[in-house]
Amino acid sequence: MKFSLNWLGDFIEVKDFFNEPQKLVTALTEAGLEVDSFEDQRSKFKNIISAELKSVKKHPQADRLTLCEVWTGRQTRSIVCGAKNHKVGDQVVLALPEAILPSGMKIKKSRIRGVESAGMLASREELGFEKQEEGIWILPPSTVAGKDLFELLGLEDLILEISLPPNRPDCFSHKGLAKEISCLFSLPFKDKDYAFQEDSSLFVQKSISVEVRDKGACPRYCGRLIEGVTIKESPLWLKKRLQSVGLKSINNVVDITNFILWDRGQPLHAFDRDKIQTIIVDRSQRTEKFLALDETGFTLTGEELTIRDKDRVLALAGIIGGRDSCITEETRNIFIESACFAPQSLRKSSRRLAVETDSSYRFARGVDIFSVKTAMDRACSLIQKESGGRISKDFYDIYSRPKKTFSISLNVKDLSDRLGYEVSSGRFQHWMKSLGAEIKTKNNHFEVVPPSYRQDLNIKEDLLEEFARLEGYDKIPENHPKAHAPKDSDSHFLNSQKLIQFLSDRGWLEAVNYSFCDPSFYKEFLNEKFYLEELPLDVIPTHKTKSPPQPLKQTFMVDNPISRQLSLMKPLLAPDLVQNAIYNLRRNNKFGQIFELSPVFYKEIKNLNENNKEKSQVKTLRENYKQELHLALALWGNPIDIWAGKKTPNLYILKSVLESVFKAFRIKSFLWKRAEISFLHPKQSLILTTQNKKLGFIGSLHPQLLKKHKIPEDLAVAEIHWEFLESLNKKDLKFKAFSHLLTVEKDLCFAVPLSVPAGEVQREIKKSLGALCEKVKLFDIYENQGERFVSFRMSLSPKDKSWTDEDLQGFLNKVIKDMSKKFSISLKSGN
Repeated sequence: MKFSLNWLGDFIEVKDFFNEPQKLVTALTEAGLEVDSFEDQRSKFKNIISAELKSVKKHPQADRLTLCEVWTGRQTRSIVCGAKNHKVGDQVVLALPEAILPSGMKIKKSRIRGVESAGMLASREELGFEKQEEGIWILPPSTVAGKDLFELLGLEDLILEISLPPNRPDCFSHKGLAKEISCLFSLPFKDKDYAFQEDSSLFVQKSISVEVRDKGACPRYCGRLIEGVTIKESPLWLKKRLQSVGLKSINNVVDITNFILWDRGQPLHAFDRDKIQTIIVDRSQRTEKFLALDETGFTLTGEELTIRDKDRVLALAGIIGGRDSCITEETRNIFIESACFAPQSLRKSSRRLAVETDSSYRFARGVDIFSVKTAMDRACSLIQKESGGRISKDFYDIYSRPKKTFSISLNVKDLSDRLGYEVSSGRFQHWMKSLGAEIKTKNNHFEVVPPSYRQDLNIKEDLLEEFARLEGYDKIPENHPKAHAPKDSDSHFLNSQKLIQFLSDRGWLEAVNYSFCDPSFYKEFLNEKFYLEELPLDVIPTHKTKSPPQPLKQTFMVDNPISRQLSLMKPLLAPDLVQNAIYNLRRNNKFGQIFELSPVFYKEIKNLNENNKEKSQVKTLRENYKQELHLALALWGNPIDIWAGKKTPNLYILKSVLESVFKAFRIKSFLWKRAEISFLHPKQSLILTTQNKKLGFIGSLHPQLLKKHKIPEDLAVAEIHWEFLESLNKKDLKFKAFSHLLTVEKDLCFAVPLSVPAGEVQREIKKSLGALCEKVKLFDIYENQGERFVSFRMSLSPKDKSWTDEDLQGFLNKVIKDMSKKFSISLKSGN
């Protein structure tokens, strides 16, 4: 936000800051009002002066150019000019060589059609001012030649660009910032008189009725009538004030309302009295139309707070005025509005309609309700001075629930304990009084009444922070805290860090994505399925959930999203990793392996009547919002390896990585099962199960998705419910001595139907042999004409004696019998 040092000078003495601007910049920044930049306006008009035209001749080589002799107060210069509006004796604006115009153009000596030109006669537009006439800028006849332009126009100013925190709306005006500077530098604060003459025969309450129907959204509303005004161009002082903060002049009345906004932080609005019948502050009507000042049309929803008459909307309260009641050159009578609108209501309307104005920006952060009437009176005073008119004797001030002042109690010990050093009672009182607070003290106990414009000071901690800010954060000593190591470290955190390190050590890169995502991509990825089953990795279609199971896990949207593409709380991690892969592949990164360890979100919907004996006709649903920690991985393309033989499919690589993770975390009770998942290849997808719960999936991306997104490489993805799997890792490691006897290996080959997973057979073989078996390895699968033969190698380790052939055959017979009973499978003939 821009601030003019000259403007601040209306309230405090600023002469020293012109000479040492860095002193002011440093103090404001250290106090939490960060100064992004400051610009000395004098530098913008350096080497631009007034000059007197002594002669005007036709250019000897060009019919459309003139050759001018100008007097600068020190010397005569020859200037070539293309304008036609000048004559001998005119006072003009001369840009000397080395001058830099606002457009960035640098003036140099040059030859134009063979004649030397030592500068340029400039127009208003070329110097960044509003265009008022064709040709060069003609100054008043009384102007003295050789004067700097910034001196002639009173542009000796310093413009500050400050990033203001949203909790400091008191500084969103020159008066508010001046109070802050007055406090920081102990400068006396002054305010200008705003007296005006009331007309004893003019009454606003007889002329126009005002009704506030929504007092919650408009706690205070003031208004006054001014008749007989003259709408004209604003005076130079007012134009300069508005120009210093980047505003254009419109007319004297509108400019004054803008001036008050930047001067005192109170937005105002001026209505053409002859175009309105009554004033009603109320909500809009649904589908109602409204045409704003800038000719933008809006269709209202019924939630916006409006200023209206009986039949139409006159303005969106605190946001923007309407075209039908605006001030024009024909306006003679005006109604001045000054109000306080509730920030919450106004923020919603401003965001919904995508309209932010200087007025809405301030109302959304809060204005001082006690200053509403004084700002209106100040505006009436200026309007009467600059445009004439008769001001009504009475005024409206609808203030149904006056805001009460309150006090905050604290003592010196509170300050010292929180800040870590001994605080002086006198220093605290000094800063509170400098802020404009009322303070009473008794035995180092304080009762502080904050000033009304400091809406951020509400509790004891606010005053503690304010004292620390004003006294200086550098006063807080550097004390090293005492370290108390917890007895037990957070195992969840340590396991997460161990997992990240484990994958990083093996060349995997960690992806960090937003917790919100694009619902359209997830809808496409999940094949129009948005409900989540008992565990969030299996999904069921919405059209099959007329009578949803209990409980039901469902995705949900963000109420107030940053954008439409970030409006769904992420129910899975894998889709984002697929998008990461697509992004990399489109930038010619043909190989990558990434992982993400992040929470996913869902709401659990439970029918409270489902278990009741007497079920109610009306379903009572309860929603609980929850999150779970997931691990997802994505692998695409082939690494460049000149020694590699046949490429292993990415699905198998990904599966081996996950199993190495399980092994590192001592997770043993898991099983892979075939499954069809909507976004994975129907023949290349598995789900992870443990304890009869589905806790993950793995597979190659579906060919349709590969084709749609033009993915040229093999892309495999996996996702597991890490939070639950991690909880299985509870048992301590147990070590046993190695056997001194020779380990024996035996092979068996079973005819296993396609419907029986080989992994389950492998698991049951290990279970059948018990402690005698160190491991069971699947080493061969042969399929022919619908038959499948699976070979297993068993490593058997004797404990206390060597085995005979009869012993070994007994073990094998037990395995064959158990497998036949469990799966109805037989040994392949020839074994």
